[in-house]
Amino acid sequence: MLLLFTTWWQSGKLTDITKPYLGEYECTQAYLGEEDCLEKFSYIILELKDKGNFMLSFCKKGDKKHTVKGKYQYDKEKEEITFLVKTPRRLKRSFPLQEGQISLIIPFGEKNLVLTFEQK
Repeated sequence: MLLLFTTWWQSGKLTDITKPYLGEYECTQAYLGEEDCLEKFSYIILELKDKGNFMLSFCKKGDKKHTVKGKYQYDKEKEEITFLVKTPRRLKRSFPLQEGQISLIIPFGEKNLVLTFEQK
């Protein structure tokens, strides 16, 4: 047992313990209003990296890979993650991150875009 712990300790990082939210999240649900959009994509992956950076990677079926990068902040007490993306304008939105799941609800015209990401 001690050998397993020692092996893990040598290969792991302290951030693995102190920041369990780091890592990849796979999109498991994507709806625009009532329309299921997930079937149109080969994958949608959100990666939370150390130092407050994130990368969203997605690929529509038959298309090439696209990425969006930005910053994030996690509030442990509120169980909430805030994303900041700089496009021609600055976008900042907060969403719940609970039990390895991020739920995004974003107004899009008269409909809502609803995305659910689960930690891999």
